[in-house]
Amino acid sequence: MQENDTKAAAQAKPSDATHGFSSWLWPIAIFAVVASLSSRALLPGLRGSVVGISALIDAADSALGIVAQLTAILLLSTLVWLTVQVVRARAPLFLKLLTVFFVGLAFFGTFGAMVTSRSPDFVMAVACFATCALAILMGLYAFRVPEVGFVAAAPILIGVASLVRAIGALVSDTAAALRANMDSIVGAFHFATVLATVSFGLVVLALGVVVAWLLVRASQAGRAVVAVLVLLAVLGAVLAAAPADDLDPTVVVVIRRGVHALLTRPAPLLPPGMPMALVLGAPLVAIAALSVRAAPPVLRAAVALAVLAADAADVPILGLALGCGAVGLGAFATDPRGVARLLARADAARGQGAEPRAEAGAEPSLPRQPS
Repeated sequence: MQENDTKAAAQAKPSDATHGFSSWLWPIAIFAVVASLSSRALLPGLRGSVVGISALIDAADSALGIVAQLTAILLLSTLVWLTVQVVRARAPLFLKLLTVFFVGLAFFGTFGAMVTSRSPDFVMAVACFATCALAILMGLYAFRVPEVGFVAAAPILIGVASLVRAIGALVSDTAAALRANMDSIVGAFHFATVLATVSFGLVVLALGVVVAWLLVRASQAGRAVVAVLVLLAVLGAVLAAAPADDLDPTVVVVIRRGVHALLTRPAPLLPPGMPMALVLGAPLVAIAALSVRAAPPVLRAAVALAVLAADAADVPILGLALGCGAVGLGAFATDPRGVARLLARADAARGQGAEPRAEAGAEPSLPRQPS
């Protein structure tokens, strides 16, 4: 009977896998995408663009501040729970130890950012390094799993891109803070812009990998959705890069200000429209991954959380999203078809059913007759 359970579990499709976190990781990813776009793009875009709603915008600012804190807490809790799933799974020991170590660093850095009004650069650097290391580690582990496929390269590229850009920004800020001579400051800033350009290329590759993965696996309707979202990113970048005019519609003004709020510093050595297309493309590709039924929901949610960060993992919410996506991808890769969970449930059910049968089959003992 145990052989039959093993065969049935082995024949299960990835879409039918009974992962314990598959039912809630997808809505968490949607909430993270909406909260990130609302606080980082929509609110800055509306501020000063529409006359007569300043009081409403101030109230929304306070509300979104609370939402950002709740999102960080939710992502931290999710990251811890996904770590528990990896530790309990049949995974290599080194993967479990490194996951616990990097999650601990990310927890330390993010908690420090939440309890202080202005976090030290060291704390932010630790959190960024931890989440990027998680993305690289889990991507490399999941890359060998056929059910994941080449999309595992996306978190690897995102992690490397965020690390590269963060190193450049840290070098530039340190040179300015130390008040070095002008040549040193200019050299550090140029170094940072070169690294930002390299980071831009890595993120473009990551988004291209996810788009190709969706186009390969999706239906015709799903491919149309992906194409529309990519065109929206290009159109938004064109509108944001166009020269400002007093006669611009309110929608164009909001888009322009929202896109400029999403841009990271230092800027890459590229035309302004290209970074704008990138910062719009990352959340729109994440929305595409969540919308198109190209894979199990847990895998799509993990990919969406990973690409949402782009090269800005130093932002606490985006860093946590990258960490959750990476560990979620690793948890899926440890048991992509749900075989281990199905066997565990079968063993538990068999164990519960064996005890009553044993008790029912036992004959009452008779007292011994004296000899």
